[in-house]
Amino acid sequence: MGTPGGGTRPATNMPSDIKMEVDFREFGTQIARLAAASRRTNREVVQQQARLVVVDLIKCTPPTGNRPLTETFGFQRRKGEMTADRDIHRLFQPLTSIKAVMYPTGAGKNAKRQRSQYLKHLAEKGDWNTLSQALFHMGVTETLVPMQGSLELGEYRAAWKLFGARGNVSAKRARRYLVWDSSALERVRTEVKNRVGWAKAGWMTAARALGVKRIPSWIADHPAPGGIEDGLSNGDQPSFTVINAVSYISYLNSGNRLLVRVLRNRERAMEISIEHALQHFINDFNNA
Repeated sequence: MGTPGGGTRPATNMPSDIKMEVDFREFGTQIARLAAASRRTNREVVQQQARLVVVDLIKCTPPTGNRPLTETFGFQRRKGEMTADRDIHRLFQPLTSIKAVMYPTGAGKNAKRQRSQYLKHLAEKGDWNTLSQALFHMGVTETLVPMQGSLELGEYRAAWKLFGARGNVSAKRARRYLVWDSSALERVRTEVKNRVGWAKAGWMTAARALGVKRIPSWIADHPAPGGIEDGLSNGDQPSFTVINAVSYISYLNSGNRLLVRVLRNRERAMEISIEHALQHFINDFNNA
């Protein structure tokens, strides 16, 4: 994965991770200018920029809205929970959710009981193909909808990766399954919503090492995998590597868009910091 203009360097030997290095050699002139203008060492500037890069990475890693760098963490949490609900609904639906169609109010008690017993019999046998056909012929479903008895978290993740795009399940591409055991579906829904913030938490090892504060618990409390490589003591070429090792982080970074957004924001912010530092220096000189 390449980066425009330098400043961070992703690894080439970690296909399931994002590995970014904040490197003086690649920030080049900007680091030197900011260090001189703010009267700090290169090490201090690299450490500061690494800290800000990590904050930007946490903000830009899903869940996010359309303007992740300016959004509150509270907004992003709500966005993540809403997205989880929506994605699950697009992929899986409990059979009980169409109960009103299966048991129309105009049907007699015997008809309702016979239909219920027949469908339950098919479900108990695990004959999902016949059950799907029965629902179709009864007019319950408009098409032959695939069915399954229960649902596990791994099955949801597999479907999410198959039908998702950039971290969201496409309504046009998704193929919805009917789930007989609605309680299993609700368990998965709860598990998915409880894991909102997991991908963001992959940056927490680096955040803690750099002293980043005020990351909310719905992110910080997840034990998501990540790492660091501290090269701040490397003389005139200090660096700091931040690693997110969440298994699907590269999927969320499709097209390198996450790294590009963070890098461009940091470059703009550094130019503003240089201008402010120079102006402060000039004001101090004039007032001396």
